[in-house]
Amino acid sequence: MAERFSSYGPRLQFESVFLMLWLEDRRSLLGEVLDVSGREHLASALSAGAGVLALPVHLGPSYLIGPLLAMEHPTSMVFNRVNFEECRTLAFPHLPAEAFSMHEVDVVRAAVRALRAGRIFSIFPEVDPRGVGRHHTRVPFLGTTVMAPQGPVIISRMTGAPMLPVTLESKRDGTFLLTCHEPLEAPAGREDAAESMRILWHRLHEIILSGPTEDWEMWCEFDAMQPSRLGTGRASMPRCREASASGARGEDAP
Repeated sequence: MAERFSSYGPRLQFESVFLMLWLEDRRSLLGEVLDVSGREHLASALSAGAGVLALPVHLGPSYLIGPLLAMEHPTSMVFNRVNFEECRTLAFPHLPAEAFSMHEVDVVRAAVRALRAGRIFSIFPEVDPRGVGRHHTRVPFLGTTVMAPQGPVIISRMTGAPMLPVTLESKRDGTFLLTCHEPLEAPAGREDAAESMRILWHRLHEIILSGPTEDWEMWCEFDAMQPSRLGTGRASMPRCREASASGARGEDAP
C-alpha cells in the first residue's frame, strides 16, 4: 500500500491529463475509456428538484469528477487552486462546466446560487485547506476521530440538495470507472445536522476502505485531521503536494 501511494502524485497527473483530453469526445470516452456506474443515483438526486451536491472523494484522478459530471448535467465546482480556465480552453470548451477559487468567492453563496439554479455543485468533503475552525466537528473515522468540515452538510441543509458521493478510479488497464454512490438526504433542520455528519462520514469511511485505499490523497493530511494534532483556533493544514488535473497547482476546497 505504501509503495503504491508513493507513486500517487505522478499517476494523478498522468491519469488526469489523459482523461481530460477525451472530454470533448463523449462517444469515444464512454465507449472506450470510461464506465459509469450509479447513473440512477444521479437521476434520483436530480429528481428532487433542488440541484445535487456532488462530493468527489479523493481517490484516484478525482479532480476530473466535476468535468465528467458536466457531461451529464451542468456543473459548478470549487477548488482551492486550479488552473481551470486553461484546462477548459484546451480540453473541454463546450461542456456546461464552471469553477471557482475558494479565495475569490463565498463558497456557501456560490453553492446556494448553483443549486437553486438546478445545477450540480461539486465540493470535496474530506478536508478544508484553510484549516480547522468553528465549522468543524469531531467524527469517528478510520479507527480514530478526525475534525470534519461541516460545509457540505450546511449547504445541503440550506438548499435541500441531496449529497452524492462520487468516485473515479483507474482499472489499471487504461480504462476508468466513475461511480455515483447512493445519495444522502439533506438534513431537515439544524437538529438533524449532527446525524447527517455521522452518516456522511460513515459513508466516506466505507468508500475509502473499499478502495483503492492506497490512492486516497488525504493520507497526506491525515495526521493534521486528528484532534490530538490541533491546537486552539483555526489550525492550518500542511500541504504535501502541488498536483492538479493539468499537472500544476491543483488543490480542492472543503
